[in-house]
Amino acid sequence: QAIDYSDATAPVITHFQSSADDSGAVYGLYEADGTTPATININVTLDTAVLKGSAMTVKLATGNSAGLGTVTLTAAETGTSMAGLYTVRDGDNTTDLSLNTTGTGDAAPIQLLTGESISDIYGNAMTAPAIPSGESLADNEAIKIDAAAPNVTITDVDYHVGTGTFTIAGTDFAAEINVDAGSTSVLNQ
Repeated sequence: QAIDYSDATAPVITHFQSSADDSGAVYGLYEADGTTPATININVTLDTAVLKGSAMTVKLATGNSAGLGTVTLTAAETGTSMAGLYTVRDGDNTTDLSLNTTGTGDAAPIQLLTGESISDIYGNAMTAPAIPSGESLADNEAIKIDAAAPNVTITDVDYHVGTGTFTIAGTDFAAEINVDAGSTSVLNQ
């Protein structure tokens, strides 16, 4: 007796996640070496195995005035996982990296662009990828990015010979200003 395996159900996204540190780390424009662009891995889990090479494009709400971030998630092998690396852009600034949930067309959160498709081993294609309720990236992670340049105005700098200190006056100073070890900074806002 022959056994016939078949399935007519297209794959479904079940979970977005990342193994990026979200326990207080803040991602900047570069890695610690100061030259390598910072990247954040984004992963999606599906309810059934998809073919190696399956791919989709995901739009991220990064707080960047230049527009949404983009990452392509690809199945490196046949299985229930797809992954990609998002490269942090100058101007990205968010306390909780999330999928763009309000867009349509070019701003839709999940897209199958030209040459991209997601199919299972039975040939069932995912044609309308959707974010599962409660399983979006921001639901499962708290990834922080601060790659926006500071917007500071310095209006005056005075050096006090007796104390050996500088006094810097201006507006929009951040809560912290890094100075070399042993230096003192007095800020007047």
